[in-house]
Amino acid sequence: MQRRNFLKESALVVTAAVTASGVVHAAAQTQKEKSFKELYEWRRYFFPDTDSKWKFDQFCEHYFLPRFSRLGIKGAAFFEEPEAQDAKPSPLTMHFMTVYADIAQYHEVKAKLFEDKSFLEQSAAFYEETAAKPLYSRFETFLLESFENFPKLTTSPDRRLFQMRLYESPNEEAGQRKIKMFNSGEMSVFKEVGLNIAFFGEILSGPQMPGLLYALSFKDMAECRAAWGRFGAHPQWKAMDADPAYKNTVSKVNNVYLTPRPYSTL
Repeated sequence: MQRRNFLKESALVVTAAVTASGVVHAAAQTQKEKSFKELYEWRRYFFPDTDSKWKFDQFCEHYFLPRFSRLGIKGAAFFEEPEAQDAKPSPLTMHFMTVYADIAQYHEVKAKLFEDKSFLEQSAAFYEETAAKPLYSRFETFLLESFENFPKLTTSPDRRLFQMRLYESPNEEAGQRKIKMFNSGEMSVFKEVGLNIAFFGEILSGPQMPGLLYALSFKDMAECRAAWGRFGAHPQWKAMDADPAYKNTVSKVNNVYLTPRPYSTL
């Protein structure tokens, strides 16, 4: 009897150990998969006049971008809005996107950005001038985490027109349903119809929340319009749009077209 109990207890211990090992492995695998998600910082700068904007542009090209490169950041993009969008004058803005492997790299770069003596010496004139007379009125920052089904930014050198879209949701629950909608099929329709995805990001922190921000890339505006036309007529999109599960997920869509500056790395 004692021997049978001993064997039974031993089997339970082994089973528990195997189960625990499986749980730990599954958790580790889940964490590993999550770690593949990139982190994006998207900044939007506002300028009082054209002269200020182009002075800042020169600073970005000759000082800011090289500094980020020395810190190991390979994905740093600088965009401007075309002079006219749908016959309306563009605001005096510039956009700056940085791609980080994870939150740890983001904090590391933030801590080291102004520790480089050569960078501070080379850019001293710029910072001294702008301390008395700032070039930009302010800047906004969006911190984004890439989507599960599109964890890595993708760009192509032959597609230089970017469409940035920011979806605001009425509440956090609705925002999560919209993310699920993209991951569950809407993103696949994008790919099928030629809406070339650069990235998708959930807004973790920013001036417009809850929401998500994504960018598409095209050769020109004609390709952009044709792709959106195919999307609107796609039966899978129509079915998802009519699905009650995805009702009232977006309260406002912000849309802007961008072109990268010649020195941009993306």
